[in-house]
Amino acid sequence: MGVVLFAAVGLSFGLALQGYFAARSHRQTTEAVLRDYAEVAAAEYARTAAAGLSRFFDVAFDEVPRRTRGELPGIDEVERDIDDAMRALECPCPDFREPLALARILLPDGEVEIAWGPVPSEVTSAVAAEATARYASDPEGRYGLFHVDDSSGGVSAVAYATAESDAGPLAAVYAVMVSERALEELASHWHRSSELLPYALANGLPTDSVLSLTLAHPDGVPIFESPVRYERTFSAADTLTPALGAWVVTASIRPEAASSLVIGGLPDSRLSTSLALVALTLLVGAAGLLQIRRHEQLSRLREDFVSSVSHELRTPLTQIRMLGELLSEDKLRSEPERSRALQIIRREAQRLTQLVENILQFSRIRAAPAGAVDLRRVDLDDAIGEVVSSFQPMAESAGANVQAEAATGLAVRGQREGVRRILLNLLDNAIKYGPSGQTVQVSAVAENGTVRLTVEDQGPGVPEADRQRIWDPYWRLPRDVDSLRPGSGMGLAVVRSLAEQYGGSAWVEGGPSETGSRFVVELSRATSLETAVDSPDTEGAVRS
Repeated sequence: MGVVLFAAVGLSFGLALQGYFAARSHRQTTEAVLRDYAEVAAAEYARTAAAGLSRFFDVAFDEVPRRTRGELPGIDEVERDIDDAMRALECPCPDFREPLALARILLPDGEVEIAWGPVPSEVTSAVAAEATARYASDPEGRYGLFHVDDSSGGVSAVAYATAESDAGPLAAVYAVMVSERALEELASHWHRSSELLPYALANGLPTDSVLSLTLAHPDGVPIFESPVRYERTFSAADTLTPALGAWVVTASIRPEAASSLVIGGLPDSRLSTSLALVALTLLVGAAGLLQIRRHEQLSRLREDFVSSVSHELRTPLTQIRMLGELLSEDKLRSEPERSRALQIIRREAQRLTQLVENILQFSRIRAAPAGAVDLRRVDLDDAIGEVVSSFQPMAESAGANVQAEAATGLAVRGQREGVRRILLNLLDNAIKYGPSGQTVQVSAVAENGTVRLTVEDQGPGVPEADRQRIWDPYWRLPRDVDSLRPGSGMGLAVVRSLAEQYGGSAWVEGGPSETGSRFVVELSRATSLETAVDSPDTEGAVRS
């Protein structure tokens, strides 16, 4: 059974792990797909921006030659193409359609010719330096776009074209300067006019409900941010070429949109659930193992109980049968022999009755519903005196002396036969496990509305670690089992069960001396107004 339980726990643990790994794999796949979607959106926006800027360069600087052998084109010639370049962008962008300035910078002396707008000298110097540096690193690069930090705050970016002389060196730079707001207008136009995710992927959802987008300069200064911004859990970036400003496009997929973009959506992390299932499985397995162990213990206790009861029944029955045969065959001729035989028969019959009554009493207690006991007044003077008197022959056969000491007039709430059974079992326990010649003390005292019945013996005592277990049915101290001392393990179980049935309790503690035990039963004290049991016979008391 234990192997099957371990196998079930292992299988449950394996299934929980498989479920966790499957969910994690699903989540990782979904996250990868969402990042791929973000990469598609960023690449599409970068493509749109690159196409728009390239179209602008091609039209705006159409008059600027790649290499000139004569006069460089004048600034007015380039000025005429600017309007055509703005219209080529197909953007209703009022700020972008009115650039801040248009200038021609002749190199190497840096002479500046301006078509319109004031251009600070630090800006033209920065344009000349940037264009020269880029030309040196890439002579084939004719166009360029870069960000300019103007102290006046008027210029944000410069689009320029270069012209070479016959000899090869850079001869002139033609530059169009626009504001930050103009760039934002253009970037917003690309955002509105671009289908960043294909219709089939986005399931027809609006762009802003699926993803957010950011366009920034290489130094991180933002150019444009979509109206709705989402966290960058699933994001990707794309960068335009250096000639187009090396602008950085970042697209972020909205995590909540995963269910619309990916079949099955973004599964929740099932780690906590898997751990809870594993923990629950282990708890169930542990509980099962405890139940199996308890079942095996109970089975062993029942086997021991059957063996002990069989022995206890066989021994007195053998003596009763043997002495009865001797008496019937008149083989005991003297009167003392016959008297002794009758005394033994009576004692062994009483022991049998005690054993059977314990078993029947325990069965009745277990079968009775809670609260079904009719509690009445039981006078302890009569009960203790009757039990001690009936138990005296058994005590004498064991060489023990029983003394009773109880306050006069004490009464408890219970049943007369049950109170007698408690006292008989405690006395039987004290005589059975105590030494020959001991004195067993029975007493009863009133205390705070209760009555304490105590039975003190001079036996070896009960180890403190076992003082709770001795009340369990069928359980006996290992030393008593090993000594082959007869016993059923039912007596103390009946004592505690009866005490609890009457609303009391039972426990054991050390005796007044170094050895011995004091068994205590605490019951509710009965008042003088409560009805007493009429006679012992009304409850089926067993006479000795």
